[in-house]
Amino acid sequence: MFLPSYKLATNPFAVSEARSLFESESISQLSAGLDRLAKGDYQCVLVSGESGVGKTRVVRRWLQERDADFAVSWVPVGNLSRSQFFKGLLNDLGLQGIEGSIGELRNILEVFLKHQAGQGRHTVVVADGIDEMPAANLGEFEWLAELRWRGSPAVSLVLIARDGQLARSLMPANKDSIGGRYIHQRLDGFSMEESWNYVLWCLHSAGCQSIHELVSEALLADIHGFSRGIPADINRLCALALEVVASSRSRRKPRVTADIIRSAAEKLGLVFDRNALKKVEAPLSAEAVQQTDPNKLNLDPARVLVASGGKIVAEIDLSRARMVLGRDKTCDISLDSRYVSRFQNLFMETETGWWCLDLNSTNGSYINGRRVKEHRLQDGDVIAVGRHQLRFVGPGQRTAADTDTTTLIQPSTRGNPSDSDTATKPLGTGSSAG
Repeated sequence: MFLPSYKLATNPFAVSEARSLFESESISQLSAGLDRLAKGDYQCVLVSGESGVGKTRVVRRWLQERDADFAVSWVPVGNLSRSQFFKGLLNDLGLQGIEGSIGELRNILEVFLKHQAGQGRHTVVVADGIDEMPAANLGEFEWLAELRWRGSPAVSLVLIARDGQLARSLMPANKDSIGGRYIHQRLDGFSMEESWNYVLWCLHSAGCQSIHELVSEALLADIHGFSRGIPADINRLCALALEVVASSRSRRKPRVTADIIRSAAEKLGLVFDRNALKKVEAPLSAEAVQQTDPNKLNLDPARVLVASGGKIVAEIDLSRARMVLGRDKTCDISLDSRYVSRFQNLFMETETGWWCLDLNSTNGSYINGRRVKEHRLQDGDVIAVGRHQLRFVGPGQRTAADTDTTTLIQPSTRGNPSDSDTATKPLGTGSSAG
């Protein structure tokens, strides 16, 4: 066993074991673009993205899943002559060992592709690494794009490059001028949340038990910051970290630590990028905050002011004695933000006042800067929800119109100082009508 303590037989991040089925948002968008190419919506898909994001892997997987649907030619990278270029295309399409001049090879390829199109067979030509191809060979892709059978494209193209600008420059300004539309899909690195989900998914797929003991969520910033969300670098970093843990002779149950991650990053030459940790989600809009059944009680209710991006975007009345806040649309208060758990907090009115309870959310609940499981709310308390803030306004207290943004995002200092320790106090047993 690789790590017997966790029933992990192999290192899931090693090159030979790296998982290839994880779907990030960026990968899903690329797959959708390729699906539209298969349907004929596009003739060409341009794929760009920096080294290590998985451009080639995603395209290969997509083609393998549709192996029976296409005839495929995968043009290799390198400084090929035009003769080698055409021979490679013909060889991939089943015409091996043909010799001839450039004109003869091109003519054979044209006849074959048009015949395939006439028989209803879809041909896809993939050019992997067009950044490294000679200009003469790149020009042949324009010729391929212009091949027609009864007015329709005879071949579809997938062009892969690191440089998105180069990819776009190969296509004319008018997308329809070559008779077939194209789309440019850039494959990005994982977001911070996707990086973490990818690590958990790889370990889970390998049969690892007690995953959070082996790799805690506290390491997320280090893993994402050093890898910048690039899957290849996540694999390298985590593979080396697990190798270190597996070689540990400690009597305690081994686990990955921040020091192990930083040491592995140094050996791999990975530099921590603070920009990778910056907020990637736009502030909430007023439309992104919804309240179900907003019928108000006759009495003056408590309320929460929702702030995002430094501005108040909504004012919500706590009009019932039990109100759930989260991302799910069925919540009493829903925040359309991927940084908020589906069910984040429960606001509950009791004989001792309003309480906020954490619903075992992924990122936890923070009130006035402290992580809490349950907290008796005081007027002015600031509740952090993902990347956004809510300020509790007690019954009969000031409204959003009387509160500026600066005051909203600063925790209140009013009230009993001991209230900050209410996470350990029991809730009241009664509740008001509502």
